[in-house]
Amino acid sequence: MKRILICTKIVVIAALALLLSCDDNNSTIEEQVTKVTYPIGGDVFIREGILTIEWTDDVSSHVRIKLYKGNTRILSITESTENTGKYTWLIPDSLENGNDYRIKIFSNTDDFIFYQSNEFKILGKAGVSVYVDPRDNQSYKIVKIGNQWWFAENFNYKTSSGSWVYDNNESNSNDWGRLYDLQTAVSACPNGWQLPSDEDWKTLELFIGLKTTDINRDGPRGRYEGILLMENGGLDFNIKFGGFFNYFNASFFNSWVEANFWSSTKYYSYSAWSRKFNYGYGTITRTRVNLENGLSVRYCKYEF
Repeated sequence: MKRILICTKIVVIAALALLLSCDDNNSTIEEQVTKVTYPIGGDVFIREGILTIEWTDDVSSHVRIKLYKGNTRILSITESTENTGKYTWLIPDSLENGNDYRIKIFSNTDDFIFYQSNEFKILGKAGVSVYVDPRDNQSYKIVKIGNQWWFAENFNYKTSSGSWVYDNNESNSNDWGRLYDLQTAVSACPNGWQLPSDEDWKTLELFIGLKTTDINRDGPRGRYEGILLMENGGLDFNIKFGGFFNYFNASFFNSWVEANFWSSTKYYSYSAWSRKFNYGYGTITRTRVNLENGLSVRYCKYEF
């Protein structure tokens, strides 16, 4: 009798284990039916820009896509679109700035099948104006990003020393501006402007979505934030890849592929923090550069 009882218990336990295993597998399958693959979270998008939403869905013929801010549904992006795994959306200018937006996709086949993205950021387009340097009457496009105004073109004021044009070809200054050593970048600054400090750069970087956990690191940081500052990135900062000048061997390097900008913050007596952007990459590199090298310059200021 005891043997029969023990065998019965084993059979029951095995059956329960099998049932639970099946439930777990079914749950896993259901969880993977619909998944937002883009935005992935932490992304930054500009109002009146294009956001291509991407997802995977194994069962639905059509889906609904909605936009949430926090836990509040803001709008319906579409009430029904064919399940192609991709939907192109023009972000309306009426949305407010925020870093807690989410995309939620529902299956039109089953209301209980849905998935949502992680939170991402939506910003307004930059304010644009023009600054004219009274010393040589050169005009520069300037943009307001957050509470900062930035030169949207590389500085191009000709100094008696401490600045160079790439390959010593004056025509290169038309697009890339001039390359300055740090002392000259500070002394040539127009009235009312400042060479951005390391903290000024961080303020810009945080505003466009760089994570606080990355902000103080050396080297490449982020994934795509730098793209927002490039041409057609949506913020009109329009990075120009003017390379740099190595003072010690009197050579120019990496035009078209690298943009290097000074900060005013020294690291040691012979070096200072800078920012480097590489063509085709979205990272923003925080690095140290010898004070005598020549880098591009973008001045900044806070509210007028």
